Amino acid sequence: MHRKRYFPADLEPYPLHYAALRGYTDKVRELLADAGTNPYEPIQDGETALHVALAENQPEVADILIEKFRTDFETVGDYLVKKLECDPDDRFWLRRSILVATTKEQCEKVKQLEDPVGCAKDGILVLLRYPVGGEHAASLKSNKNNRMELINLGKTLFPNGLLSWNDSGPAGCCDSLLILSAYHGHVKQLEILESYGADLSIRGTKRQIPFHAACDASQHEVIEVLLTKYLKKFDPLTLDCDCFNGLYYILYRKNKKSFELALNTMIEYEVSRSGESESKAFNKILNVENDNWPYFSVWSQLDCEFWNPILEQVCEKYEYDLTYQWKDCTALLDMIQYKKVARYYQAQIRRNPELVKVSSNGSTALHQLISSNELVLVKDLYSRMKQQMKVIFECDAAIDSFNTMMHWSYNEMMSFVLENHANFLQDSLTKFHEKVIQDFPCPNFNEVFEILIKYIPDIEPLIKERRDYLNTYSISTQNDYFETYNKLRDNFPSALEEIQQSGKSLDDYNSQVCYFLHQAIIEDQLQLVENLLNANVDFDFLNNDERHAIHFVQSVEMLQLLVRKHPDGNGLVNRKDRNGATLLHAICPTSIACKEKIILELLKLGAKVDECTNDQSTALFYVYDEELFDFLTKGVQEHGFTGIDVNHRDFEGNTALHRCLRHLNTHMARIMLLKADSFVSFNEKGESLLACLARVDLSIFDLYFKPVLVEQEKRPG
Repeated sequence: MHRKRYFPADLEPYPLHYAALRGYTDKVRELLADAGTNPYEPIQDGETALHVALAENQPEVADILIEKFRTDFETVGDYLVKKLECDPDDRFWLRRSILVATTKEQCEKVKQLEDPVGCAKDGILVLLRYPVGGEHAASLKSNKNNRMELINLGKTLFPNGLLSWNDSGPAGCCDSLLILSAYHGHVKQLEILESYGADLSIRGTKRQIPFHAACDASQHEVIEVLLTKYLKKFDPLTLDCDCFNGLYYILYRKNKKSFELALNTMIEYEVSRSGESESKAFNKILNVENDNWPYFSVWSQLDCEFWNPILEQVCEKYEYDLTYQWKDCTALLDMIQYKKVARYYQAQIRRNPELVKVSSNGSTALHQLISSNELVLVKDLYSRMKQQMKVIFECDAAIDSFNTMMHWSYNEMMSFVLENHANFLQDSLTKFHEKVIQDFPCPNFNEVFEILIKYIPDIEPLIKERRDYLNTYSISTQNDYFETYNKLRDNFPSALEEIQQSGKSLDDYNSQVCYFLHQAIIEDQLQLVENLLNANVDFDFLNNDERHAIHFVQSVEMLQLLVRKHPDGNGLVNRKDRNGATLLHAICPTSIACKEKIILELLKLGAKVDECTNDQSTALFYVYDEELFDFLTKGVQEHGFTGIDVNHRDFEGNTALHRCLRHLNTHMARIMLLKADSFVSFNEKGESLLACLARVDLSIFDLYFKPVLVEQEKRPG
């Protein structure tokens, strides 16, 4: 995953955060020396300046801020030990989240509510930025007399942030300090934080611990330190919110360097903890069990070319259980389907042919081997246990296997299976026809059909109808359509008369791909469109994408003609397709020369410039040239219409600029950055602009974006 990054303009209102982002160590020291600076001030999701320094690879700044945290913890500890006589060896305050009073008034109020009698360990700890009576800390105990006052005080202090080694923000949306250190490879800072009291077992966002973060980012040095130096401080088998352990991330991120160490350590840990065998421990570690993902399997996710050689050896060594099942996933079937560790499962099946009986949802491993075209292994199994294979194969799942073989033209496998199961298919012709033949779409249908007829002659009448249809549709129908369209364009009355004499109508030529009216509009054939409409073609016919004739307009004149002819009149301009797009959305990405004129006419007819699609995208999300961007944002204002909102966000919380960056549309992203009035991009749902920029190759960033960002920094205010 791409963890949160920060954009300079977002942090300008927060001097300490901004200095941390930039790596200005002297400025950070200067700010910390001022009692008016709150080092625990949270922004956005609850990040302190220390969070920013770690996330933005500013280790020197991070060291300064960590030291500030440490001294403040020490201040609180000294007060608790000396004033309230707490056990100095307990150091419970390091595990706590301590409130911060940042004004003299807040500090005095805290001290007024403090009761020195009672156990300080049970109290609410508060750091005082301004000393009261020479004391910089307090411990508040709740009782029936002060409960409401403490609640109100907490509401006042909570926005100031918390002195904490383990905090993840008020809503748990902020990565902890250890997670950031692990993810970004800050080994030194991770070790310092842990020594000062940060907890390697506490979960952060996505219920991850630092070990997950290190594995997710392929930080081998961090992984090595965690597994060799700190293994007693956390459980390496911890699962995050998706039920992934660290090894899954190592596999997913293709981190061979860390794989052996992580796997061996995790197996040893589980064996030591549970007393299970290494084999059982390995199976437990490798498999993923998420109640919300019944079809998810680790085997569906891995890169087989990358991992197969290693995993084949590991699965053999630790005897991976091919019969393992979870919800709707079966290990062996998934391994066959996705071509994972083939040498292992092939060898195991040869040793124990009974494995081909392993099933899921009615389909067995044998069906999957056949559907995956494992011809050598299948022939070997049939040569040894032909009768048993026949019994296993001949069931409803066999029809699905035939469908797959035919679709992918596995002709040799298909011939072999028919040699052994022709009688079964003969007895199932009706079902085979209904499920396979009558909707068969494969372009190589003639060769496939000939194989079927060779082994089952009785199937020929059933095949004939489908073969005739495919032959007609694939060749004659399309030729006939375009030939007729050309005749209509060249001599409409004569062509129409010819169609009528043949007993057909214009709409008989409709298909979800081809339609006379739509084609004429695309070609901007005004007279032909008018002739077709006068001949009563279906004006409201929709194609596969539920696009109406209005969505294909190429000129102002065509737009005016359709609006004049349609019963909806001006309302036609707001007609939407399946994705919620109007003509305004459809026309923006095209290369039509008169786009601006068409858009202006649309606005005059009542189109809404900020109309949204189903995913809440406006037309600006489909703009790919600077002239149209300027026209939609400013040009339309010269004609009395409101400019499109550049800060509008789609359902994911992203602006058009975010989308350009995410889709690596560097040309338009640069234009939008140049034209932007503000770079404030904090967004509770979408990504920050910098998170999107972080994905861009460095060479492209330097060429397209760095000059823009430098220029933006120079702008006043």
